[in-house]
Amino acid sequence: FWNELEKSLPHIEQIDMYGGEPMLVKKQWETLKKSIELGYAKNQELSFNTNGTIFKEEYIEILKEFKRVVISFSIDATEDRINYIRHHGDWNKVNDNIKNWLKYKSDSIYFDVAVTVTNLNLYYLDELMEWCMEMDLNPYFIDVSHPDFYSPSNLPKSVKNLINKKFDIYLYKEGIPTNIVNGIKGSIQNMNNQEMNDLVWQKFLKNNKFLDTSRNQSFEETFKEINSVI
Repeated sequence: FWNELEKSLPHIEQIDMYGGEPMLVKKQWETLKKSIELGYAKNQELSFNTNGTIFKEEYIEILKEFKRVVISFSIDATEDRINYIRHHGDWNKVNDNIKNWLKYKSDSIYFDVAVTVTNLNLYYLDELMEWCMEMDLNPYFIDVSHPDFYSPSNLPKSVKNLINKKFDIYLYKEGIPTNIVNGIKGSIQNMNNQEMNDLVWQKFLKNNKFLDTSRNQSFEETFKEINSVI
């Protein structure tokens, strides 16, 4: 694959790297260096989707040689909740890494945040948006449809009411960018458009119980607000 990619470098205008975790793929960086050496990089755009667990200054030296680079951080929550959702995650490390990445923001290196919206994190999107605004990062929203038991619509009516009530207030606060307002409104609309299926909800409870036991974590403690009304 990598040999074929190198042969195609003269004709490539854009390369997208997704996961797993693209920052771990050593051969990828070798190929990008090759593109720089051959003089193609200045005409190529790169796009990465990373979980923010890795930062190396040597990568910056490579990336700045390309025409344009977009790095999207996959961040679904902050603090203990991201450590729960992305098991083995370390919020403090991710937060520090992102701050290091942002030092190199320029006209050719751009950063944003890909927010995967599930029934776990929808209630807490305001906390994540406050962090995005503090970091001057533009978020975009991806609502989960598969597996279905993590869909935003797969919540009891009591939790949906809690979410609707919370964001009826939050979204009209002064100073919240339009794209954030529209993004959250879209996720809430998706949540409200479909009623919870009891069988799918039981799958969610069963799956969470299994993961909590195997990972030694607690849904009840991490998501106290929504757990209190379930």
